Amino acid sequence: MEALRMIKKPNRRKITITLPKSFGDDPVEVIILPIGVKRKTPLKFNPEDYYGVGQSDLTLDQIDQQLRKLRTEWERDI
Repeated sequence: MEALRMIKKPNRRKITITLPKSFGDDPVEVIILPIGVKRKTPLKFNPEDYYGVGQSDLTLDQIDQQLRKLRTEWERDI
């Protein structure tokens, strides 16, 4: 697959693209992406937002038992 990439500045919101001869007259896909636009930065991770999520009334042995059950629940003789 041959690809053509170029950066052009629009003139009155119009751009003219001349394709190489190798493209022939076959249909092409055109994707327009603005450059220089500031992208949104992802929110910073704040562990304090999750404080208390892991707190439970279960003992360590009970948690281990639940984890063992979860890990082995798909192991079956079919």
